[in-house]
Amino acid sequence: MVKPEQFIEDAKLHIKSQLKGKGILACSGGQDSTLLSVIAGMVSRDILVIFVDTGLLRLHEVENAEKIFKKYNI
Repeated sequence: MVKPEQFIEDAKLHIKSQLKGKGILACSGGQDSTLLSVIAGMVSRDILVIFVDTGLLRLHEVENAEKIFKKYNI
């Protein structure tokens, strides 16, 4: 089993290896894409995270995503 700290470090290395300059990341507000947004933000401030409230999200998902984005300055 991979420890969370190791997963984050591996993800950061992978993002660094793929990112050539500025980037765009689409975030659905779910756990996976929100976590990826936070990790990508740790790697570079040149990544624009786009989150669209479609009106079809789960209850409080928009507020939760906004809270996380604000906490990590995304």
